[in-house]
Amino acid sequence: MAFTERKIGQGRSAEVIQISETEALKLFHEGYEPAFIRHEFEVSAQVARYCDFAPEVFSMDIRGGRTGIRFELIEGIEFYDLLRQDPFAVKDLGSALGVLHRGIHNRQWGTLPEGSQVFSRIVRETGLLSPSEKPDYLNLVWDRSRETLCHGDFHPFNTLYEKAPNKKEGFRVFDWSHAYIGHPLSDVARTLFLITRAKLPSSCVKRVPILLKPFYRRLLAAGYMRAYFGAAPVPWELLSGWGVLVRIMRLDERVQGEGFMLRMGIKTLKRRFALGTRLHKDKRL
Repeated sequence: MAFTERKIGQGRSAEVIQISETEALKLFHEGYEPAFIRHEFEVSAQVARYCDFAPEVFSMDIRGGRTGIRFELIEGIEFYDLLRQDPFAVKDLGSALGVLHRGIHNRQWGTLPEGSQVFSRIVRETGLLSPSEKPDYLNLVWDRSRETLCHGDFHPFNTLYEKAPNKKEGFRVFDWSHAYIGHPLSDVARTLFLITRAKLPSSCVKRVPILLKPFYRRLLAAGYMRAYFGAAPVPWELLSGWGVLVRIMRLDERVQGEGFMLRMGIKTLKRRFALGTRLHKDKRL
């Protein structure tokens, strides 16, 4: 019996089609430059060589004038479906995210973009940092004492609990197009923002309406932070500095409804980074 292709996902940049029993095609919408897609292909392939959380990458394909990337098909339960099934497990699911993210940061890497180059350019070009503030942020960015594989956009929407015949159960991570080598706290700061502050897509709100309540998002973040850092003290001062930079980057993404919140967050975190104040964790989320 011939296999029937089916659409299994839809995003801002592409749709995902299951094209066989073992492969999926991420088919980009018209208007995306081939160089952009090739960059995602090459970065994703590099990550897949070293990180078993990532799907395997096979090739680039052309369909009807549109370019796509063939990936390993991963079947399972989306993170938000797990949360919808058991809302009381929100903190435990946050802990699962923290363990997963720490696992990513413990992986080796190949030839990937350097985050220090990207963040230093942001510091130099932004008008949201004064000339007197910029040296401290450049020192933060160029601290290369600990560099790791960073996902660049790690959040629940990019995870799935794999549950398929003849495969080991566990979380897998998608969308490595923004992966880079950099300080792990830069990656943690973006994830913390996405979990607690970012505007949620309407599709997520419809499926899991409890996430409209800040209380549940804070519980998710608390579980994530507890599991990621374990018994180690949370470096809130450094996270405040990285929080400023990831919010400046987020402004460039022009997410509707986030602008005012991002600018207020930048002002608050700038003060905390400058003072080096260790405030209560709940006030930092």
